[in-house]
Amino acid sequence: CQIMFAQREDVYESADLPAEDPNAKFVKPEKTSPDEEVELIHIDVDSALKKFSGRVLNCENIDFSDSIAKKRRNAYGSSAYVLEIVGKDYGEPETPEQKFNRLTYEIAELGELLKKDENAKGGLLTENSVNQLMDELKATKIANNCGTTEVIPKAKTESSKATTVVPHANVAALEGRMKRIETLLGSIGDSSVPLIDTLEDLRFRTDTFNTTFLDGIESRLNTVLNKLDQVETRKKQGENGELETKVDSIYELMSKWDSSCTNLGSTVKRLQSLRGLHEQASQFSERLSQLVGIKDELEKAANITRLSMGELQGQTKEEIGSLLKQISTLESRLKK
Repeated sequence: CQIMFAQREDVYESADLPAEDPNAKFVKPEKTSPDEEVELIHIDVDSALKKFSGRVLNCENIDFSDSIAKKRRNAYGSSAYVLEIVGKDYGEPETPEQKFNRLTYEIAELGELLKKDENAKGGLLTENSVNQLMDELKATKIANNCGTTEVIPKAKTESSKATTVVPHANVAALEGRMKRIETLLGSIGDSSVPLIDTLEDLRFRTDTFNTTFLDGIESRLNTVLNKLDQVETRKKQGENGELETKVDSIYELMSKWDSSCTNLGSTVKRLQSLRGLHEQASQFSERLSQLVGIKDELEKAANITRLSMGELQGQTKEEIGSLLKQISTLESRLKK
């Protein structure tokens, strides 16, 4: 029986191999002859950094699977706008979008060549002709995106109720002819507005005169006016309510002060008599303080006189005693 050990690692043995040379990593690889299908190019790091600075690879919806289905695989994408141009060796037929991108790129390259080459300026090709070709391509692109025709509605009047169909291709051709005529006449301006934009502006302006559009505007204006009236009425009601509350508070305050206003005269008289009493009391206090001062002075004088009287009594007693002694001595002498 075989016993499985779960805590041990699985070890797989193989045949004997030659020992690894420790100095093998320092051996330089031999230069082999380059393959014919591999093209060796020189890359400048500084120019590559300048060219690809700020680019970010988009890894969303990528598909590198080798499936049998004939579908377009999505590789890495970047944040820059890239035109897809098909070369000669491309097996599948060229799509209209790829053809448009190729023509746009070629016309732009032709314009750059005309700007750089001074000898080609006097020939048949000029910058104006290249710009006209670019405008025609843009008009064709707009016509393909928007459709070949467009129906422009007009106001329903009594005279005409039909619609007008304006083909974009004819408009683009007409615009190209007008530009050529302007270049021949020499009256072309820098701020020229495309004819399609002008027609769109006129179409929007004519749509504003439609009765249904005007009815909608009128209904919206009526609703806005009704809302404004409601807001004004609510505002007036709020102002009236605030005014009534203020008047009620003032009335309550005045009613509280009515009883006090009736007794105001007697209160004033009492206050006046009280003021006179206070004045008399102040005078009385002043006089009383004067009397207290006089009393203190009299008490001091009485104390002084008492002291002097005591001294006088003592002196008189001593003198009387001495006088009596002298009289007794005289009497004793007279008796002898």
